[in-house]
Amino acid sequence: KSFKEKNLLTAQKTMENLQIEKLKREQELELLKQSEPKLRKELDNSKETIARMKREMREFQDIDGLRRAFESTQALLQDQKRGYNNRKDSIRQQVLVLQSEHDILKKQLDSHEVAKELEETERRLKHHERTIFELREFIESKSRETDFETVKNSCLKLTDSINAIIIKTCQGGGVFSSQAKW
Repeated sequence: KSFKEKNLLTAQKTMENLQIEKLKREQELELLKQSEPKLRKELDNSKETIARMKREMREFQDIDGLRRAFESTQALLQDQKRGYNNRKDSIRQQVLVLQSEHDILKKQLDSHEVAKELEETERRLKHHERTIFELREFIESKSRETDFETVKNSCLKLTDSINAIIIKTCQGGGVFSSQAKW
């Protein structure tokens, strides 16, 4: 090969390599363009965070202001606690009053003649229900013990076979033929 041909091949390879390199750089550029909005958004978020932290640092530097805010919040919470404790005590007293009224009404109800009759009726009903339940269970157990269907079926089969034997014997002029006048 001649020198010119070698130079031409080298130039063509260099051209191909440069085009491949150009494509890579264009892809990187596109990637950077796409990531730019994300980076701007992150930068904005970081700026907002820095501004918020600076405000908080100024607030934390004001120790007297923090102390006043703490004392104010503490007083508010203590007032609320006292109010809730007072409500709790008031409700306890109301519950005690209602409990005593309930106990009085219950005693009156228990001492009333209709209530006594009702309790006696309920007691008898419970006794009858228990008796009915026990009787049902007893009946069910006895009905399981006295399953007569199988015995009945075997007796009917035995009767049928005896009848068949008797009929054959009578037709054949066997032992029962002289007595079979009935």
